[in-house]
Amino acid sequence: MLGVRPEAPEEAGSVDSRVPSLSPPRSGSTMDVSPGATAALRGEVVDNVLLGQKVAEAHMRYTVTQDLFRIYHDSMENNLACWVTEQTCPYSVFRNAPGTNAREHMPSVKWRGGSAKWEDRFCAQACLLDRAYSHVRERKLTAIEEKNVSHAFHKAIMAFAMQWARRKTDRGLKSPNSGIAKATEDCWNEAYRSLQICAGVESIRVLYACLIFGLTARPRPCPSDHELLDMARMDEESSPFGVFSSQAPSQRKHAASIPSVLQELLDADQATEFLEHAARQLRMIRNKLEERKIHRGSCAAESHGFGTHELDTFNLIFWMGVVFETVHSPVFKRPIVITEEDCAIHIPSNSCAFNDPLPSYSSSAAAAAAADELQQKLPLWGDMLLQQRAADVDARKIEPGSFSTFEDIAEIISEAATIKTLLFRRVSQLQASIREIAPADRVERFIQETLRVIGFWDRSYGQHMKQYMQQHDSLLPRLQSWYCLILGHWQLGVLLFCEAVEEADQGGLSPRCRLEHRETSQSVTRLRMRTALAACNLAKACLHTHKKDPTSVEPALFHDVFQPAALLFEPSTTLLVRLFTKAALLLIDEISEDECEYMMLDPSKSLIKQHVNLCIKALECVGAVTNVAVLMASHVSQKLTQAISGAR
Repeated sequence: MLGVRPEAPEEAGSVDSRVPSLSPPRSGSTMDVSPGATAALRGEVVDNVLLGQKVAEAHMRYTVTQDLFRIYHDSMENNLACWVTEQTCPYSVFRNAPGTNAREHMPSVKWRGGSAKWEDRFCAQACLLDRAYSHVRERKLTAIEEKNVSHAFHKAIMAFAMQWARRKTDRGLKSPNSGIAKATEDCWNEAYRSLQICAGVESIRVLYACLIFGLTARPRPCPSDHELLDMARMDEESSPFGVFSSQAPSQRKHAASIPSVLQELLDADQATEFLEHAARQLRMIRNKLEERKIHRGSCAAESHGFGTHELDTFNLIFWMGVVFETVHSPVFKRPIVITEEDCAIHIPSNSCAFNDPLPSYSSSAAAAAAADELQQKLPLWGDMLLQQRAADVDARKIEPGSFSTFEDIAEIISEAATIKTLLFRRVSQLQASIREIAPADRVERFIQETLRVIGFWDRSYGQHMKQYMQQHDSLLPRLQSWYCLILGHWQLGVLLFCEAVEEADQGGLSPRCRLEHRETSQSVTRLRMRTALAACNLAKACLHTHKKDPTSVEPALFHDVFQPAALLFEPSTTLLVRLFTKAALLLIDEISEDECEYMMLDPSKSLIKQHVNLCIKALECVGAVTNVAVLMASHVSQKLTQAISGAR
């Protein structure tokens, strides 16, 4: 536990033996106070004053630390409890054991939706797993390494939580208190330096801290906000495309694009290099565990302090890393670190009992050959996840129109998170094929596979999400925070997919027949516009959340900083910033399209203004966490004003 627990106050009327009485001598007293005694008395008083100050400072540090841990817990741990569970983790030991029923053997998830108590499960498990991993590393960390790792681990969590320390004004650009802004920046910089120092240490805590810090928004100095907006205007004026241009529709989309100066800020909003470092460490450790299992056998592993329980815990953290990297790589258009082969699921073959020890091998080549015989490698990103979720949907027998229990809704949202991850993986595969200028049939295969995932979502989990938006106020706060973020991520993934398809078609990487069909049917344009409007509806729903009754004596379910809206629970703010910015600019761009289907239904442009304003409000809400959202909100507002005035 960070900080120092404050000492309990003494009972009223008690006398501290360390503090002498300062009352004057009684009348007629013959006691003489020498100069030396007076000096000693003053020294004791000063010592006690300093002691009181130290206790007060320690108490304040303890309180702040506990407050920040609560914020970390309510955002990160709260969402991980939905995104990464034993039931949805494809690497679960119990799920992949031959001849077993996964749901019978896997630990049950106790959602505890109405309870204010929630363990920091992943944080604690990372610490315990790191201790057990010393048996795999075959050495304990040195005293200096332990100190550096512990410091970096805590600083990463503190830097993550400090994002919510911002406070916003009522009007204009939102800006935090200068003291809080300085503290946030200092904490981020210290975490950055601490993780760099530990970069070479093989530790579960280090890679977990890198995963957390990789999602943390980089602090931006507020005084430069107006200057950046001026630079954005200059950037637009120098652009070859005006707000309204006579260019073809495929080119005119650039009119409402994000200026390069703001795009650079958006791309640099998170230290994604730490996510990549964590992904490399996870890949390396998983390979080491597989080799260890081949050389020693699973029973031998149990006797060396890293058994089935520890392996299953690592698999959860590995799946957490896969989810984080899979979602963020296509957003930043970066290559995937944990490749398709690295993500393969290792399943023991039926010829080998699950807990039987494997024979030892003298060479890695022989061990690798034995591994191929004694286990199967199932590709994760094929049809497996779709088949599993389809089976879950069929077995549940819950109609989207019917309202369910907390546990049922939580299970549905958790399963939907897996399909959301699959969508981002498909988008990443499509982006990679475009970068590599792959053959047209391969590019088209990724497009069709992504459309298949989208179609499955629309028929299943998408129907449930619509119900949750309609009945948002009836849901418990925890469910609100879960479904809003999953749905927001999904919508961003669909918009990224539409951008990739458009890039492939314009670059001539698609088969001619498919390209002509998409142009004729406008299927991608319709999908993108439908998703942008859905993002506006999501903003309308999740800008509100439950507020604690001031007369209630029950403890608050979440920290006060999350009270304004469910959007504020997002651990990775760049996802929401990009979603609402893209959705708003797409709608603004349609104002110039007087003959488009949407504008024909809204000739007065009142509806489009309402939808864009919802995105602006959502960006301003997220601006309580990151200044980049504030800048994007201001940019979108300016574009809306220009578009409305230019269309008259």
